[in-house]
Amino acid sequence: MVDADGPANRVEVFKRVDVHIAKEIKSKVEVIILDYELEEWICYSFGIHFAGDKPSKALNERCKEKRGSKRGYKKWQLPKFVENLDINALRRNCRSFEEFVSILLAGK
Repeated sequence: MVDADGPANRVEVFKRVDVHIAKEIKSKVEVIILDYELEEWICYSFGIHFAGDKPSKALNERCKEKRGSKRGYKKWQLPKFVENLDINALRRNCRSFEEFVSILLAGK
């Protein structure tokens, strides 16, 4: 799973990652390119619009609003969001999440 930092970068990011996968295992490896970063899954799930900005920035702003303080979102907080993800919303709205689920269901 790799951050692309923008959908326009997906192909280039894949090329940079693909060269590091040994030929002997390529058929057993799936590369999932996130349009932006993993936080996009949280944003799609909770309906947080990030409008081409970094999802982590939008999530940070939302956390500040909800908590009414200067404390925002930090990467170490990712696991706290997992149990509240809306899986159906993610499958409908997020290409990288649907790719992830498809790979899991295929049993690779």
